[in-house]
Amino acid sequence: MKQAWTLLTLFALITGRTQAANLTVNAARTYQTIAGYGVNVNAGWWNNGEVRPALDLLVDQLGATIVRSVIEEMDWEAVNDNSDPNVFNWTYYNSIYSNARFQGVWNTLRYLNQKGIVSGLVISFMGQPPAWMGGNSTVSTANEDEFVETMASLLYYARNTAGISFTLVSPINEPDTGGVEGPKMGSAQVARVLHKFAIKLDAIGMSDIRFVAPEAAGDWTSYFNAIVADPVITAKLAYWGVHNYGNGAGSYQSIISPSAYPKKPLWVTETATFANMLGQIPGNPTANLVWDGFDSVYQHAIRAGRGSTPPNDSPGIEPPLIAYNSTTHLYTPRKGFYECPTPPADSCGSRSHNHSGRRLNGWLKS
Repeated sequence: MKQAWTLLTLFALITGRTQAANLTVNAARTYQTIAGYGVNVNAGWWNNGEVRPALDLLVDQLGATIVRSVIEEMDWEAVNDNSDPNVFNWTYYNSIYSNARFQGVWNTLRYLNQKGIVSGLVISFMGQPPAWMGGNSTVSTANEDEFVETMASLLYYARNTAGISFTLVSPINEPDTGGVEGPKMGSAQVARVLHKFAIKLDAIGMSDIRFVAPEAAGDWTSYFNAIVADPVITAKLAYWGVHNYGNGAGSYQSIISPSAYPKKPLWVTETATFANMLGQIPGNPTANLVWDGFDSVYQHAIRAGRGSTPPNDSPGIEPPLIAYNSTTHLYTPRKGFYECPTPPADSCGSRSHNHSGRRLNGWLKS
């Protein structure tokens, strides 16, 4: 029997306020379905298995059901495999994906699979592409097919050689942040690349793969409009992915609801804390993922001048949920780790609560 859970519990845990309050629930009416919640993790931070206790904490104790697993930077194809983006040079790609860098990635992803993270495993590409594709974190129009090929080769190897089980991929991260977190792309180019990627995946026998996109950090409207205009992309789109580090719901649903695809679910794939989640719930996301799960070092953050001491990619936000001690090599949950009880499957019923002038929506599951 799963425990009863309400947003009031989350509010009390975050604020430390436990004032008695009335809560009314009509379980016959469903307002919002929650797919789950989760975290972002650095898939390359395996460290000979040292990270396993952190993954155990996130899945077994925190209860994360969705893990956005970052693979970065996107520069692994240092030179072009060949002159034909429609023909994989597997001698070349095998040498890349079997090296020490990627062995750590595969080990992390396999371990997550072993812990039951399969449908909730998101392969998330992050960082800049190799310079030959365009330079300055860009991909030239002429090299878009090559960029698609490098992503497709990794996914194909992950499934068919490394033995990773997954169906979700976040192809492009924060294309609107100037090339630090992902390739610098406008909305038209993102749509072209996603269109080509969708066709490529079908061609190589991976038609079951679905996208989480556009993963924009700021105003995502132009990216949304470019995607909904292309039925090839929307057929592959599982979830709208957005990044929201604030406490507000945002205007996402006001854009999604009147579109041709009002039922496509929204995921906030990067947010800072579970306190942020509380304010974002009225925006009807079906999942929220905290950045970041545990202390690690990201290569794109080094390039951005954030240093190489873990954690190096939480500028101006709360640190990761789990701290890493580089002397003892132990992982320890921070305060934020304990601020989230297990989330529900549904937000249901007629419910209201007024706490010092703040109206809170309640969740219940049993």
